[in-house]
Amino acid sequence: MKTAVLLVQIGSPKTPAVDEVREYQRNFLSDPLVISPQPPFWKQILKWFILPQRSPKTAKHYETMLNNSESGEMPLLYNTRKLAEKTGNAHCFLYAGDPNPQSAIRELAEQGYEKIVIFPLHPQRSGATTEAALQYFKSSLSFSNLNGKSDTALFGYSCRGTSMTREPLLTSQVVGRGSLSDKGELRKCLPNDDSPSPLKTPDLRIYDSGEFLEVSTNSSQATPKLILFDKGFAGEDFYINALMESIKKTYNQAAVKPTDIVFSFHGIPKKCIANGDPYFQDCETTVRLIFAKLPFRLKYHLSFQSKFNINGKWLEPSVREVVLKLAKKNAAIMVVCPGFVSDNLETIIEIDDELRAYFEREGGQFWSRVPCLNTDEVWVSGLKNYLSVNFE
Repeated sequence: MKTAVLLVQIGSPKTPAVDEVREYQRNFLSDPLVISPQPPFWKQILKWFILPQRSPKTAKHYETMLNNSESGEMPLLYNTRKLAEKTGNAHCFLYAGDPNPQSAIRELAEQGYEKIVIFPLHPQRSGATTEAALQYFKSSLSFSNLNGKSDTALFGYSCRGTSMTREPLLTSQVVGRGSLSDKGELRKCLPNDDSPSPLKTPDLRIYDSGEFLEVSTNSSQATPKLILFDKGFAGEDFYINALMESIKKTYNQAAVKPTDIVFSFHGIPKKCIANGDPYFQDCETTVRLIFAKLPFRLKYHLSFQSKFNINGKWLEPSVREVVLKLAKKNAAIMVVCPGFVSDNLETIIEIDDELRAYFEREGGQFWSRVPCLNTDEVWVSGLKNYLSVNFE
């Protein structure tokens, strides 16, 4: 069966024009899974108060990043496209940008692909990333009918960590309104009473294939089978090994050997974790597996960045707090951002520029930052093999 993979990323504005940045941020921040739960009148607040202040500042950061880009493109756009090219039968899709899922699927179908894998490039599962990416496809393609039954369900994060993974991460927690049978069969399992109702169509059915959810058609029209990859890869060997090689390379090249390694992940509200989002546990899994394989002794610190000041308390500690404490100790540090497989605004501007300047200003001895995986050969080879083994 001829198979294509859609490597899915959040996206990025193509240019640093304020209007384009504003539209990108509006699309992204309007998503009810990205900002969850949304405050009352959120879209109006976003339009009239947040974006007019935020977009011009962010546009300047994008301009700085673009001017320093060797490719002449936004790094995330360039790296995702190159990753798809190097991986083989893969294509990139940016769900907070311009592409239409229906057009992307139709184009691949016209090229003769019989099976299409929707593969979010988010290692650690979360409603704000993995679910948001897949929901973009689900809402556009109107998936329905779980396991051919009348009950329908979203791939809510309260369902993740059980039948969607090889190693259950949330089996000790009771979350959502549903449960999973001993056989791993999905039942109706929504995060909360405010979850949007799934869309229905007579043409598409979703099947639980054991590890991944498959969508096939019962219509006479030739339609490719769709596989929605919902299990993340926070603890997969191909991902951990690629990170390890990148960390070792940065460590060996450091003029001053780091004493501390700081892991910085994008933050989310704590209430999401309380509602069953497996993100924090996936972050811990990644850090634990990396630290266990480190060939050198370092003190490690788990932290979070990019806090958006709504929806109460976010995951702690913040990377800024951690870095400040280490700077006061005149430490030599190495920062790694495992949640981002491609360098972007959060790593290049927020970490490399702003956080580094803060660390050095506060007395830090030596700073180094492990680049994101981007198009690293070990990462590309590992991902290519993983996709081949699981989907071809």
